[in-house]
Amino acid sequence: YNASGEALAPPSGKTRETGIYLETFGGRLTFRLNFFETTQIGSINGSVGFLANSVVGLHTLAYNAVLTKVVPDGGNGFPVGYVAPPQQLLDLFQWKTLNGTATSTNPGVTDTSDFVAKGKELEVMYRPTRGLSFVANVSEQESVRSNTGESIRKLLFDTPTSSGKPLASEWLSDWANLPMYVSSIGNAAAGITTDTGILRNNFVINILSRYYTAKGADGTLATELRKWRGSFVGNYDFQSSRLKGFGAGSGVRWLDRVAIGYPLTTVQPAGVTQPITIFDKQHPFYGPSHTAYDAWLSYQTKLREGKLGLKIQLNVRNLFTNNELVPVYKNPDGETAVWSIAEGRKFLLSAKFSF
Repeated sequence: YNASGEALAPPSGKTRETGIYLETFGGRLTFRLNFFETTQIGSINGSVGFLANSVVGLHTLAYNAVLTKVVPDGGNGFPVGYVAPPQQLLDLFQWKTLNGTATSTNPGVTDTSDFVAKGKELEVMYRPTRGLSFVANVSEQESVRSNTGESIRKLLFDTPTSSGKPLASEWLSDWANLPMYVSSIGNAAAGITTDTGILRNNFVINILSRYYTAKGADGTLATELRKWRGSFVGNYDFQSSRLKGFGAGSGVRWLDRVAIGYPLTTVQPAGVTQPITIFDKQHPFYGPSHTAYDAWLSYQTKLREGKLGLKIQLNVRNLFTNNELVPVYKNPDGETAVWSIAEGRKFLLSAKFSF
């Protein structure tokens, strides 16, 4: 379901793919060029899907703030001046009180985005002489997101509360500067704006800023996706009688850079009285591109009077990789916060029988 209580249709989409294949010089040189475009409608987006549940959670905290005597009762079990979320949302989550305890049930409320992905791939194979072959592959892919969190947008900015104003207007009002925990009372009086124990601050930091961060990526290329990748492989099966059956090869794999974090920026949405800090999805911090080298040796022969084929091969992946650290996440100030250990050198010995 979406935040309006409407059942979500299954994700759908379509792909159009076209290609060109060319073979020349008696099959020694081949080209393959493919183009594709994929449209996805209604894909689940976890970055906004939980926000409706967060709104209900803040509603429960406001109720509990009266129970724990953090704030006085306005006469209805909620703080003085408190304006609840739209009733249709509370009904959707079956929010109620039972013997003084607030309860709710999430029926599976989430939200979606649409995507359009485009790409192309070129592969060239060349066999200049018997036993020797080369294969090069280059691909590009881009993805653009749209229509992120449409039902969440309606809940926050279009659906009226009991006051007639939408939730974003009410929960940013002066009355919303109310504490929900004992430890937040002093911070509320001091006007500290980073204390999430204050209803308004929690709403801004954990709901509005996350919505605008996700929405801000609409219309831009998905930076989490590596745009380019390529590979080159060469292999030779020895033809001389002394080395007959032996083979050797090597390859290189390259991956484009990828976003590993975002700086902070502020936005001032229409109708919102204070700037909101969000992640700047249009100016990401990028991690390095990645290059890896592989090599292999093989031997093949016939057993049992030619009835059984045997091929033994030793592969070495990441030939020159050793104890490398790769940045995988940067803080908003640009400092690397998380590193990973790159996949190290790997040996793989395999035997294949054919009959």
